[in-house]
Amino acid sequence: MRKFAIVLGFALVLLVSSCAEELTLPEKLIGTYTTSAPDYGDRSLELTPDEIVFGLGDAGLVRHEIESVSREEEGSKLLYTLAYAGEGGTDHLLFYHDEENGGSIVLRNQTSIVWNKQGVER
Repeated sequence: MRKFAIVLGFALVLLVSSCAEELTLPEKLIGTYTTSAPDYGDRSLELTPDEIVFGLGDAGLVRHEIESVSREEEGSKLLYTLAYAGEGGTDHLLFYHDEENGGSIVLRNQTSIVWNKQGVER
C-alpha cells in the first residue's frame, strides 16, 4: 500500500507540473503598459524581471516583488500567472499576452480592456 501511495503521489506531481510551466518573466513581457480605457487613463502596469509596478495616477506607484511566474495554455491563448507579494500575502495577476498586437496584454478578469506596451510601433 505504501508503494502505491508513493507512485500515486509522484504521478500527481508530474500531472500538476505539466499543467502549468514555471518560468521567469519572459523578456517580451518586460515593459510598461497603458490603456486608452477612460476609467484607467492615468493608470499603468509595469513588468520588470523582479517586480510588478502599478501606476495609480495621483496616488503614485505601488511596487510588488514577483514570487513566481507560470504559463499555461487556455484554449488557443497563453495565460500567464504572476504571483507577487501583496499586502496580506501572495496575490496573483493573470493575463493573456498578444504578440501580434504589438505586445498588448489583457487581464483575465477585464477582457474588454487592452493594455498596450509603450514604445512599440503599431
